Parts: sequence; C-alpha cells; structure tokens
Amino acid sequence: MKIDRDYVLAYLRKLKEQHGGYFGTDLSNLAHELSVTLIGLKKRLGKWLTEDPAFSSLRYLGMRRPTITRNELKEIENRRDKKPLEIKKYILDDLNKERNSAGIPGIAKRTFYCAIKQTDSESPFPWFARKNIKLPSTYSVDEARDSLSTVFTFSDLKTYGGADIRVPPRFLRTYTLSD
Repeated sequence: MKIDRDYVLAYLRKLKEQHGGYFGTDLSNLAHELSVTLIGLKKRLGKWLTEDPAFSSLRYLGMRRPTITRNELKEIENRRDKKPLEIKKYILDDLNKERNSAGIPGIAKRTFYCAIKQTDSESPFPWFARKNIKLPSTYSVDEARDSLSTVFTFSDLKTYGGADIRVPPRFLRTYTLSD
C-alpha cells in the first residue's frame, strides 16, 4: 500500500505545533491509522527526512511522550525558585492532586525526581544557586559551621530576658559620706 506523503506531512506538522515534534508512539498510531507496518512507515519517513526539504523542520522527540507536561515542569521550577528548601514530596503531592482532579493518572515518583534533577542546577549548593548567590570555589560547609560555633559564645547568662537582679552590678560604685 502506498503511504500518502502529504497526509504524513500534515499529521507530523500538527504534532510539531502541539508538542514541538513527534514521538515514536505517534508514528505507531499513524502506521495503525494508515494500515501499514511501523517499519515500512519509518523507512519511508527516513527517506523523506533526508531528501524532502518539507520534512527537514520536523523533530523526533523520543520513543514515548513524557508523562510530565511542560506546564508541570515550569511549576516545579517556579516552586524551586521561590522556596529552594521546600520538601520535594510536597510539590509532587500538589501536582498529583491537580492531576487526580482532572482525571489524569498521577506522576510516578521516579519520573518526578528525574524532572527535579533536570530543573536543579549543577551547583553542589542549589539553594545558593537559586538565590543567585555566587560562592567562591574555596567555600566549605564544614568551615562555615565551625565559624558559627566559635563566633557566638555565651557565658554567665542568668535569665533569658534580662539581667540577674540578685547580683549587684559591677559598674556601680558605692559612695559614702565621710566629710
């Protein structure tokens, strides 16, 4: 059976507008719709991609469509930017609540944490990176913690909120009238 070039081109252009390209599952659906084998469709498409300039702008995005949408990725990034120390599970729970209310299956934990990894910066200190704080290469967490424990020392404290009224102040002198 002959595969209609114009139909395939229109189908893939529509997918490009919607998703930025096409997936392997889309080709499988198209092959089923055209009543041809997937291998036959891929061979013909491969030929068109190399020879036909109309197909040159089409992009293959991978075997399967991702389960996380672009909007959800943006939501993850926004939440990580606003609250870099927010517990990631709370973000996942909120996204899954929205999906459940829409009747869409929830995001798997593994998929979610892969997406989180993509949105995190390469810095070993993501909180600083998200707040655009540049750290010198010599920065050490251990040294920073040590400095905090040595800079602030408290001694001879009697009460939480003020001075101890049972001990006379050292800076006052007592005077006697001797003259």
